[in-house]
Amino acid sequence: MQLAASYRHKMRKGDVTGTYPDDLFCIPCPEICKRMGFPAVSITEVKNACYGLVDALLEWYRSISDFFTKLRLQKCWSDAYYWVYVVDGVTKEIISGHVDDFLFSGDETHEGWCTVLKCIQTEYKWGIGKKKMFTQYGIQVEQHEHFSFSLSQPKYVEDLKKINLRAFRKKDRSAPTEESEKTQLRALLGGVSWYAQQVTPNFSAEVGLLLSELNKNTLETHLQG
Repeated sequence: MQLAASYRHKMRKGDVTGTYPDDLFCIPCPEICKRMGFPAVSITEVKNACYGLVDALLEWYRSISDFFTKLRLQKCWSDAYYWVYVVDGVTKEIISGHVDDFLFSGDETHEGWCTVLKCIQTEYKWGIGKKKMFTQYGIQVEQHEHFSFSLSQPKYVEDLKKINLRAFRKKDRSAPTEESEKTQLRALLGGVSWYAQQVTPNFSAEVGLLLSELNKNTLETHLQG
């Protein structure tokens, strides 16, 4: 995102609808043969994914990596899931991904990049949206007109479980906390800490200080949390 903003590239999220090797054969385990009425040790052709193929991720990566190479995209030496499209020494496009979650950012006025994007969409039936706001890894991403980004997690914050202290407990803030209250506080601060790491680093110091008080804390710590 930092590079996309620096290059003044628009970013899109890619959603792959599905991919699979053209020809894949296997010998089902005895339970599947019995269930489907096949003779034991039958060679069968796999037409659709059934359950957790152990080499699926590797085959998927090999597929996109080979195809991106054919499109003259350059793989980053420090990150195998990162490709760039360079023309005359100028970066026109950046693709970054994790498994099947991809982000595409590029100069959409450049004909070469538009052609590359169309080839990718055709090859993998990839839906590459033009929305200025999308969700990636549970984080809401918004790109503004001046190419900068805002990150937020409103749904994540709403789902954090708040600690409800009994009314009489709130009267003495210096009172030590009970074990059940410490457990709730530990869970809440753990969730807030991850939130701070992802989108609000300005909270990190404060959350870190509260976490340091977990073993010995008072109700004041709870109220601050």
